[in-house]
Parts: sequence; structure tokens; C-alpha cells
Amino acid sequence: MKIGIIGIGAIGGTLARKLCAAGHEVRVANSKGPEGVRAFAEEIHAIPADTQGAIDGADVVILSIPFPAVAKLPKGSFDSLPESVPVIDTGNYYPGMRDPHIPEIEAGKVESLWVAEQIGRPIIKDWNAEQTRIALTRAKPDAAPTKRDAMGETYATLGPNPSHAAIVASNRLINAVE
Repeated sequence: MKIGIIGIGAIGGTLARKLCAAGHEVRVANSKGPEGVRAFAEEIHAIPADTQGAIDGADVVILSIPFPAVAKLPKGSFDSLPESVPVIDTGNYYPGMRDPHIPEIEAGKVESLWVAEQIGRPIIKDWNAEQTRIALTRAKPDAAPTKRDAMGETYATLGPNPSHAAIVASNRLINAVE
């Protein structure tokens, strides 16, 4: 599977490492461009890319950047991505801690909807809790199937495209990181 990961911090970097170890083709990007991710990419056998390079041709795109950075992504970055490709967001909104207050969210808009509006397409939220980060750092790439493999129906409720949920919940992706 071809996976583009935008952001190589604690969660994005761990996902990239685990997915590369599981044999996926992983392209990594951050705000510093290909040179800013080159050393990390070489270490884990990923492909360094800019944001568009991580998106183009991917079977799955993972956004793993600080919440307010989503609004700073180049406009139209996801426009050429086929609708069949799921976009997974690992971000959390931390107002007053790391993130500035976002009026729409403070007024009650759901974080996932705000992110989807910023990038112009639906998203699936996953791998965005502290417990998940801990599990990722302890996980083995060759893990046996887990309870999570049966969560396809749960994922389907997180986005408008059931095929996205099936891809995210599939053994090909989930077992690589759990």
C-alpha cells in the first residue's frame, strides 16, 4: 500500500516507522519540505517528499500535524486525490495549551468537520489519543489480528465513505501499527 504521511512528530513518525517496517511504501513530509524529512526518511526507509508529493498517488493519506497547521496546508492540495482515497487525521485540538482558540470550534463545530472544511474533503479520525500513541510505540509490525480488526462498522460511522472505513480497518493497515 502507498501511504503518504504529513507530519513526522510523535504519532506521525511512529506510524511512518511501523508502516515502513510492515512493508508499505511510505512517503513522509512536513512543513520543512523533502530536505527537512530526509534524515528521518532514510533512517526508516521511507521516501522524503513535500506535502503534495506525500498526497499524490497515495492509497491512504495520514495527516499528523498540529491542529492549527491544517489551515496552513497549501490550498487545493487534496483536490487531485481520488475520492476513493481515505484521509486520516490524527490531530487533537488543544486550545490554550498548544493551539490558539479557533472560533468555529469554540462555538460548537466538531473538530473533524473543521479539518474536513480546511482540506476540502471528508476525513477519518484515528490514532489521535494518548493511549493510541502509547500503543503505537509498544506495537510490533507483525502483530496478530486484534479486536480492532472487527471495527469496520465503527469506522464507517466516522466518514461518509464506507470504503474508506474498510481500508482503515483492514489488516493491511491496522495490524502494521498495533
